Amino acid sequence: MKKLIHLLLFATLLAISPHSNSQNTWLAQVGLPDEFAVYENFVVTGKTSYGIREIETVTFVSGKPKYAYTYESYSKPEKFQTCLLNYLENCVNEYGIPLNYANGGDINLYKPTTTGVTPMGPFAGKTYLHGWEERSITPTATGCEITATWYPYMNTEQNGLPAITPWRWIERKTVSTINGKTYTSKSTKKITKADLESRTGLSEEQIAQQFKIVYSAKYQDPSQYITSIFGVVEVQGNTCYNKTLINGQDWHTQIGKGLIQPFGKPLSPMKFSWVVYNGCNSTDTKPAGSQGWGMFHGNFGECYRYMSDPSDPLSDYINITDGSAYSCTEPGNVIVNSSGQYITVEIVPHWTPAPEKNTAESGYYDLKTGQPIFQLK
Repeated sequence: MKKLIHLLLFATLLAISPHSNSQNTWLAQVGLPDEFAVYENFVVTGKTSYGIREIETVTFVSGKPKYAYTYESYSKPEKFQTCLLNYLENCVNEYGIPLNYANGGDINLYKPTTTGVTPMGPFAGKTYLHGWEERSITPTATGCEITATWYPYMNTEQNGLPAITPWRWIERKTVSTINGKTYTSKSTKKITKADLESRTGLSEEQIAQQFKIVYSAKYQDPSQYITSIFGVVEVQGNTCYNKTLINGQDWHTQIGKGLIQPFGKPLSPMKFSWVVYNGCNSTDTKPAGSQGWGMFHGNFGECYRYMSDPSDPLSDYINITDGSAYSCTEPGNVIVNSSGQYITVEIVPHWTPAPEKNTAESGYYDLKTGQPIFQLK
């Protein structure tokens, strides 16, 4: 009955929620399935992290310590605000958790457990387990809840090698009684999968539920609030254009409306960064004439970065020209090594004033394939 009431209230929210007529088109532009349209104007307002705590009770019998162990669940509410679609895009494209099923407001993302061999670096040739991940979205009386669960054990030892026996850290509280006085201390404990499950009587899936994170989200009016920001790059000839979307609409039409950000502050004039990746590294020599915006950075092969505000015409575009080597002597005009392994352009929308975490999603375009991509590879 409670579930039915929630569904009816959720249906009412959807009925009053203004959806863009072109919502399917713009969701596809940022790598999201059409099924997410029901949450187009929802904002995450908080999260609660859950866990298991071991209670170690120490008593002394004939001068010798006697240990007993029990386990208790705990929860920690935390302040957390972001746009729900931006959170889901991160799950789908950054963490690779695909849509499993959708039934109206009930949506499930699931990625099964796999194994993979590390191709390079100090652990090259080692096989690692990559545990399952799941996100479940369910309607509530005030909006929806997103439950995040995952394989609850580490896949590596502390030295980085593949885990021989699955394990994890848990909180521990030790209660000792000495000469009639009780002493309490807190620590963390490394415990194996087998020990945790046998001592608690819980399965792997039940342990995962004990360590879940639950996010709360609610509907916000997109005429007053920012409910999503996605960077989008479109290419015509040698020019890449900034087609960032705010609430599914062109950013030029949105930035002057005084929209409220998820963290409660009005959006000040945004800033944008153009980034070009062309295989540069930190040991390369900076091209002659290059300034700060044209120097080699080396992060993931980054060659160029230029930040500007909307009053700068270069926030709207960047020109990319083929050449035999990377070069840049003026902002907005970049020559790339056309024979390089990759040529990727990124547009980064920046919240202003900046929150603790920039939750807007960058837009990427692979100039080698002539296609947008949804994560930096």
